Amino acid sequence: MIYQFIKISLKFAFFIFFRKRVVSGLEYVPSSGPLIIAVNHPNTLIDPLLIASLLKRKVGFLANASIFINNIVSRIFNYLRVIPVFRKKDVKPGEVQDNSYSFRKCYEFFDQNGVLLIFPEGTSVNELKLRDIKTGTARIALAYESDRNFPGALNINTVTISYSNSLIFRSMVSVIINPSFKVKEYQSLWEKDNTEAIKKFTKRIQKEMEGQITLTDDKDQEKAVLQVQRFYMEYIDPSTSRYIDPAKSFEFRRKLAEKVRDLQNEDPILYNKLAAQFDSFFNQLDNLKITPGFVRSSFLKKNKSIVLMGYIIQLTLLFPFYILGLITNYIPYKIPAWVFNALNPDVEYRSSIHMITGMIVFPLFYFFNIILFREYVSNDWIWTILFLLSLPFLGFIVMFYWRIMQRFLRVIKFYFNVQKSEKESLIELRDSLSDQIRSI
Repeated sequence: MIYQFIKISLKFAFFIFFRKRVVSGLEYVPSSGPLIIAVNHPNTLIDPLLIASLLKRKVGFLANASIFINNIVSRIFNYLRVIPVFRKKDVKPGEVQDNSYSFRKCYEFFDQNGVLLIFPEGTSVNELKLRDIKTGTARIALAYESDRNFPGALNINTVTISYSNSLIFRSMVSVIINPSFKVKEYQSLWEKDNTEAIKKFTKRIQKEMEGQITLTDDKDQEKAVLQVQRFYMEYIDPSTSRYIDPAKSFEFRRKLAEKVRDLQNEDPILYNKLAAQFDSFFNQLDNLKITPGFVRSSFLKKNKSIVLMGYIIQLTLLFPFYILGLITNYIPYKIPAWVFNALNPDVEYRSSIHMITGMIVFPLFYFFNIILFREYVSNDWIWTILFLLSLPFLGFIVMFYWRIMQRFLRVIKFYFNVQKSEKESLIELRDSLSDQIRSI
């Protein structure tokens, strides 16, 4: 009952948190029997909560033992079927790393036909790459089947998660679930050579994941991929935009990363030249405080007066709703950021802290808004329900209004402050980069 309530709450929270979710392969998840879900791990707590919210079956988790900070937390995690795993850094000096308890708990969970979520990379880092897959998943799976003489009951699905930007609110996420395979497939190899079976099993997990996510070698290459993708969807093929077709956009980024890696290996001089030019282009935009859309041909052809009047009309009509939205949503919207800044954790935890804090403070503030509404406006339940339903929409109007206002200010700056020579320089560099990209 509690698990289902949490799951429904998460579904609603993710509906608000993400602009769009692209999910494929849910039909590949077995409806019964013990199961391992092996997932890459780019976004700390968001990753397990996201996968658990998508699956029909109840999910257990493997998690770092360091999060079991006291008895109360441990009881909550035990209820949610979170099984601790001790890493080397979780073990005190002089103590031996021992996960026999964790493995035993996993086996008991599988005997109950449990679904266990495992992150075989071991750690979560915000980057466009797949870190080396640890052997723990293979060891757990093969040892479980071996202890029961390989009945063929345990299956495994590999899953890949990709974010358009894992650190910001209203980003997009892609989840791809691969067809399951039986651990029993490795029985004969296990009986001949345990080490080789674990190695082959782990390599299969790595290969399935690598085929579906964006892979870069370092942060500089990651930056180049993101810049080229942004440029391409703005000036060459808008259909690759994540706002138009998120699935196509994620796949385009994956293939683009392959081309960028190949170019860096085959022609490092050209790669460095293009990387410098893209840096120059986007740095000029940042210095002028404008976005790539301002030097898009379609925008440059628009009538200045009509553009400005369109913004003024929108801002005027939406202003009353913006003020009401600020009154009802501003404080709970800001609290997650205040909490994150106060805790000062690693940047990878930003979206997790924002979402979880938001799940707590928004309902509380909405409840407070309802009390005030019934006290000072109307105690009629129909009007109360309508007001409650309007609260999240007012929050979205605030964000929409703020984006329009920011763009309106940039439009004014572009029309009246940016020099003609600066515009011409950007357009010239835009055209040069477009020609070079098309020729590669």
